[in-house]
Amino acid sequence: MPESSHEPGMQVSINLQELVRGEYLTSQEWWCNLLVWTLAIVLQRSCTALLFAVSSRRSCLALRSVAAGTLVASAALLIAIGGSYPGELLYIMLGLVYFTGVALAAHWLATQSRALQLTPAAVFALAAFLTVLLPCLFARAGEANVIRLFGFELMLSIYSYVVDRTRATNQSSRADALFFLLVNPVLVLSERGTQFGEPRFRFAAAARIVAGAATIAGAVVVGQSYLVLDSEVRTQPLWVALVAANNIVALSMLHSGAASVQIGWMAMLGWRVPERYDWAILARSPLEFWQRWNTYLGAWLRSYVFMPIAMRWRRQNPRAPRPAMQSATILATFGACGLLHDFGNYPATFELSVSWTVAFILAGWAVILWLAASAAARSLQKRWGLGAMSGLGYAVPIVGVALTFLHVLMMAWVLRSPIAGRMNPVLSSTLGLDGLSL
Repeated sequence: MPESSHEPGMQVSINLQELVRGEYLTSQEWWCNLLVWTLAIVLQRSCTALLFAVSSRRSCLALRSVAAGTLVASAALLIAIGGSYPGELLYIMLGLVYFTGVALAAHWLATQSRALQLTPAAVFALAAFLTVLLPCLFARAGEANVIRLFGFELMLSIYSYVVDRTRATNQSSRADALFFLLVNPVLVLSERGTQFGEPRFRFAAAARIVAGAATIAGAVVVGQSYLVLDSEVRTQPLWVALVAANNIVALSMLHSGAASVQIGWMAMLGWRVPERYDWAILARSPLEFWQRWNTYLGAWLRSYVFMPIAMRWRRQNPRAPRPAMQSATILATFGACGLLHDFGNYPATFELSVSWTVAFILAGWAVILWLAASAAARSLQKRWGLGAMSGLGYAVPIVGVALTFLHVLMMAWVLRSPIAGRMNPVLSSTLGLDGLSL
């Protein structure tokens, strides 16, 4: 796609196709780059909520005006600053139309799943094919990257909706199904939040959306701040570790900012949903980190991976030692999480990778190590009669914080190591993760 020039003597060397491919933004007008990145991520994470606010008959005029203005202004700025053709945004809209059809099919499947006798594994396989694999067969890599994240989360939501509705005695309406699958960012039907009012403009929600957008912009700045260093300096071991830590902070800001945008729009629509990122960067142990990080995906894994495996193994091995069963279940859950990430990132490059699987298995081992160490510390405290204010009581949280930082740093390195494969190039280029390759 050709580059676009907007004024004589000034060229913006990016467009939306380059953006979704994950290429670096090379324009010297850095504020344009920052605005494009922020708008693209905000629009990607909130477009379904915006469309619902505009189309819902219950929305007040103020909310409809704000939502429509946000959609039009964001698309216009992406085209003007990013040099994109309107056809690319049209492709995204067509993708949303397709996903709406998939959501309607999921609602029908939930009503017929007992008659069809579909197993949970069959439901997941069908959802994965319709939401992740099939759209990418008809899309270029760049376009597939735009729909990758939405399709990945829709896959998990469809599984939750079909499985939970099959077990329930009552059925939801088609409108409720579409709202949960397409608008609500929570991935588990039973934890989708509560409705507290009608859709209308709320200043607190608007402030949350603005704060989220500002956090996304800050993530881009933080993530690429190390680029001022000389390339040879960035290859030194100490600097690589600092760059990795810098990218961890940036990635946390990017995710929490996008979640704030989604939660803010849900509040505009009259829904109170759980927090998605609960300051995981302040966690005092690897276990607490994963309890705070992406609670939506964590709830999905707990409901549909961890608990079923734990209950099945307990039935089959009632006399097995509890620590061994717990460790095996944790590893299986983290491994499944890694496989999901690698599968979801396949459309980014159309290349298979095990980077996320390796990283999450290592994270699982860090959680197991922490549980074993904390259990041993409690046993020693009880045996020696030591209180919480003893030296051992002070050492445990310090070790927990150090282990948390090291295991996240280790994950960051594995995701960029040549043997594991390449991370999602959109996040990689947004945050400048090339500094992690050794």
